[in-house]
Amino acid sequence: MWPPPVVKDKLFKSLSVKAFFGPILLVFIALNGIAQNKNILLNNQLLLDKIKGGWAGQLIGCALGGPYEHKFQSTLIPENIAFSWSPDKLLLLFKNNPELFDDLFLDMLFVETLEKKGLNASAKDLGKALSRAPFLLHHGLQMAKHNFLIGLKPPRTGHWLNNPHADDNDFQKVADFIGLISPGILPSVIKLGNRLGHLIASGDGYYGGIYIASLYSLAFLYENPERMVEEALKIFPAKANFTRVIQDVVDNYHRFPNNWQQNWQLIQKKWGEDIGCPEGVFKPSNFEAKINAAWITIGLLYGRGDFGRTLEITLRCGDDTDSNAASAGGLVGTILGFSKIPSPWKKGMKEVEFLKPKGMDISISEATDLSFKLALETIKKNKGKIENDKIFIPRPRFSSVPYEANFTNHSPSERRKLDLRLTEINSETTIEFEGSGFVINGRIIKKGPEDHTYRVAIVIDGRLARVAVLPAHPLLRNPTPFFHFNLKPGNHRLFLQISEPSPKADIQLDELIIYKKSLFK
Repeated sequence: MWPPPVVKDKLFKSLSVKAFFGPILLVFIALNGIAQNKNILLNNQLLLDKIKGGWAGQLIGCALGGPYEHKFQSTLIPENIAFSWSPDKLLLLFKNNPELFDDLFLDMLFVETLEKKGLNASAKDLGKALSRAPFLLHHGLQMAKHNFLIGLKPPRTGHWLNNPHADDNDFQKVADFIGLISPGILPSVIKLGNRLGHLIASGDGYYGGIYIASLYSLAFLYENPERMVEEALKIFPAKANFTRVIQDVVDNYHRFPNNWQQNWQLIQKKWGEDIGCPEGVFKPSNFEAKINAAWITIGLLYGRGDFGRTLEITLRCGDDTDSNAASAGGLVGTILGFSKIPSPWKKGMKEVEFLKPKGMDISISEATDLSFKLALETIKKNKGKIENDKIFIPRPRFSSVPYEANFTNHSPSERRKLDLRLTEINSETTIEFEGSGFVINGRIIKKGPEDHTYRVAIVIDGRLARVAVLPAHPLLRNPTPFFHFNLKPGNHRLFLQISEPSPKADIQLDELIIYKKSLFK
């Protein structure tokens, strides 16, 4: 269908004609736009309003979902828990709990980088921005940051062989800005998404970010979330698990259009096991991109464009509530535009939009303005035109992303408690296991000098596999220091030895996750 519904609405409102001639003139202009492969979509004010709505929706959703983050793991948040909102909520969180907004702050850092380096900023440029983040990161984002700082280059930084969190929703959480600066231009989403996405993730983790960014891009074209989801799915390989999950959500929506809980239950039962994230394997918590993207999609489909309803359904799906609600809120905020977000939700925005997070040189207001500027550059760069106040965007072209999968031939088989410590000079430990790969959750305890860096030799069956680098500084830490995959199936002896210890700190080895060869992914 062309032009999209939102195009027809904006065209009609922008024409000073009598209502009697409106439909005739609208059809003429739409057909003319198809013939020229372009159409009048927005004006400057409306484009800026939608971008501002996207940023505001993220902020509101994150703040609303923050108190419930991973407190309802693989379970619905019950209806008797009421979500509250007050005008001072944003300011209080900004002052007292700013780390809640870490994903949003990264979005802002990446926008600032594109302003300085241009739309063609390299993966290295984006990696430098990630490495300068002045706040705590977790999972795949911190692993990618660590990998980048020790010298790995993208896409190795995000590949599952170097990043056990590659299937997590880390790229998905920071991809919103890509769609906001690529209004209706999906090839631009994929080009920038490739550079940033493979810095952070691979496989389903990469797909999750491209999916969210594509939905934002499509939100400039369509007012119907179902249409946005259907169009976004065209980008992905049908056999990818990520695609299959989101398609299942859509199919269940058609079967149960008024029962989102039934949809959730079917997805949770079929896809709810986390097989990659070391914190989620054989536990109820789920950090995977595909499952959290499913909860966002359920919120969008059943929320049907209503801002508050979309946030509530997304939140009640549980798991990564703040990140999921941020994306869902940002997407509906983009559809509506800031001016049409219900006023109660916007109370408190003025108090925070000009604040600059500690260690950063950009505010949300500045990120909005820069996104508008970058969006205009993206439009021009992709054969669009800007004439006075009219913005012409090319008819959408659907590129596709290649198939990639993580943990191929690997399935988790055991989670074993270790409770071991590496403490003294030349401290060592030996662990035996049967499988084709392993991950050990480890951490530094008893704080030592923050400028100290531990190095631990990982020796498997008598051969040095790698040296784990463990900086003591919390912003530089290695979140998952001990892992190795693609081993020959069978019995193995793992030997760990500290080469650079510190008398003031220990390395705690908590749990061992063992993977065995699997014929199916």
